Order: sequence, then structure tokens, then C-alpha cells
Amino acid sequence: MAEVNGEPPVMKLLRKHAGVWESTFMHISPDGKIIDQHKSVVEKYPGPGVSYMQRNHYFWDDGRKEVHEFPGVIKDNKLFFDTARLDGELVPTGETDCLLMFKFKSVPDMAIQEMIHLVDETHCCRTWQYVNKGQIARLTVINEVKTRDVIPEGTPAAPTI
Repeated sequence: MAEVNGEPPVMKLLRKHAGVWESTFMHISPDGKIIDQHKSVVEKYPGPGVSYMQRNHYFWDDGRKEVHEFPGVIKDNKLFFDTARLDGELVPTGETDCLLMFKFKSVPDMAIQEMIHLVDETHCCRTWQYVNKGQIARLTVINEVKTRDVIPEGTPAAPTI
């Protein structure tokens, strides 16, 4: 993948994923039991130049809510995250797909690989694999539906859930 009009190919891929996406995160134990489930609204938008922002809103049935922001920077055709919550690196694997490798700073021995597959303009499938001490510790399955197109830079979307 070569640069197009001076833009890294990873940015072209991120623009395809831009918008507001709604889903349910389903966390599954190695023995197949659902250990947590919550709704989400995820805002994804490329910023100016080689910047990127993702804001995740999580909603549990018991009323709990969380919001996490993940600003990123593009370098060498990869997207890098380094926040208080996690360190990560996203690599494009094709025209619509990418692999995100990250670690939560609170659990440094656990590596997480997220496969992100943009099915079409309004559907995205994401799968997380958590690996700890050479064993799969957990899986997360996410089927996203785009509910709004590109978010103007710096404009937070109002969650619809």
C-alpha cells in the first residue's frame, strides 16, 4: 500500500471507518460463557494531518456508563495509541481490514489482538482475543452498525443509546 496524494494508506482506511457506530460488546470466557455484555456507541474520526480520534461510550443494563477517548498518531503507515488506559498499534491488513494490537496499562501481562473487518459501508465486525501467559483468557465479539457518517473534527456525538 503506497501513499495516495501524500496521505498514508492507513488514513484512507480510517476514513472508510469514520462515523458513529453502535453495537453490543459481548465478552466471552475461554469455556464459552458470557461474562459481560454492554451496549456501545463508538465515534471514529480522522483528524487533521496524521491524527485520529476515537471515543467509546459504554452502557450497561445496571445503569453504569463509561467514556474513553483514544487519540492516535499515524507514523510509518500505522496508527499508534498511547493513553492513560492503553498502548496500541493498528496495522492495515487490506483495503477494508486492520489488526489492532494493544495492552491495557492496568494489565501489562495481557496482550490483546483485535481484528477489525469493515463488511460494507454500514457494518463492521470486530473480534478481540486476550492472551495471558500463552493462553486465551477471553474473547470479545462486536457487531457494529453505522448510525451516522463522519463527525466534524472536535464535535462529540450525542450517544443515541
